[in-house]
Formats: sequence, C-alpha cells, structure tokens
Amino acid sequence: MTSRRGFANPEYLIALTFVLVILAVAIPPFMRAREKRRALKDLAAARAALVKEPSALASLPPLGPSPLHPRASHVSRQADDAGGWIYSAEGALRINCTHTDNTGKSWDSY
Repeated sequence: MTSRRGFANPEYLIALTFVLVILAVAIPPFMRAREKRRALKDLAAARAALVKEPSALASLPPLGPSPLHPRASHVSRQADDAGGWIYSAEGALRINCTHTDNTGKSWDSY
C-alpha cells in the first residue's frame, strides 16, 4: 500500500477557487473607498484654495468621484449630475454628482 502525502491537483484547484472568490468579493469595496477618499481629498484641497484665493474657481483640480463620470474640472452653478464641481450662490463648493457612494450617501451632499 502506497502512502499519499500532500494534496492532489483537484484539492489545489478548490483552494485556489475559494481564494479567488474571496478576493472578488473583498476588492470592490476597497476600490470604492479609495475613490471616495480621493474625491474628498480633492474637495478639501479645492475648498482650501478658494479660501486663500477666491479667483481659484477657474483652476480647480479635476474631480471624478463616480465611475459614471469622467474626471472633470468644470464648475456648474446647479446640480446637473455632469461630474465636476457645483459652486452655489452662497459660496459653497460641492461635488456635482447625484449618485451614491458605498455608504448610500449622495456625492453632492459632501
């Protein structure tokens, strides 16, 4: 009788499949969190630039928090879900995107 040591190929494939399924479930939330962090960092930088120099409105950094919008630096006066920025009459700078982030909060509420 031969003693078998180690794992057979099907056992390796099952373990590899299990690891790949876990990665497929775990990676998207990390990617969304990274996008949100970058967008909020851009928003903070733009707000700081406007405090220093109100004319900086023309040179805001590009912003594209949602995969549904390309990175854009245009400024709108009202929410039109075109990406980029919203600059209200009250002087508030917000993200121009009505989609929700991974917590269910609308991007234009930041």
